[in-house]
Amino acid sequence: MNKLNKKTKLSTISIILMLTVSALLIALPTATAQAQNQTYPFLGISPNPVGVNQQVLFHLGISAQRTNVAQGWEGLSLTIIDPQGHTSTIEDIRTDSTGGTGVQYIPTIIGTYQVQAHFPEQTVSGFGGDTTYLASSTEFVDLVVQQDPIEFYPDHALPTEY
Repeated sequence: MNKLNKKTKLSTISIILMLTVSALLIALPTATAQAQNQTYPFLGISPNPVGVNQQVLFHLGISAQRTNVAQGWEGLSLTIIDPQGHTSTIEDIRTDSTGGTGVQYIPTIIGTYQVQAHFPEQTVSGFGGDTTYLASSTEFVDLVVQQDPIEFYPDHALPTEY
């Protein structure tokens, strides 16, 4: 009888402790704070140097990826300053889910261009609350445009047999 009494007391204490812990967890407020993430943009230019009127590829984006392949970062832009000091902008660039994308450009003046990529501030909603990715820009990258065309990597012939 004494053993049964001890087991009942132990069970009762265990249930009271579980209910107390459960009530405390429910009563505690849940905080969903807005997080801020510093962004790290990148800009690559290929080929560099390039011949005048030849196509060049700007590879730009940020180092943060998205969680779904259908998502991307919106509103990126490029500032291009030509050798004569004229500024042009390529806007509304959208990345893929890896955080990067490519933009084609054809320089028409011989000399050194300066190119800078810009990432605007963006807020992403998620299960833990909103996360803001802060605006950032790359440093200026020089694009050298010369008179002589640059030879591209040659194509390979298709196979003629199995």
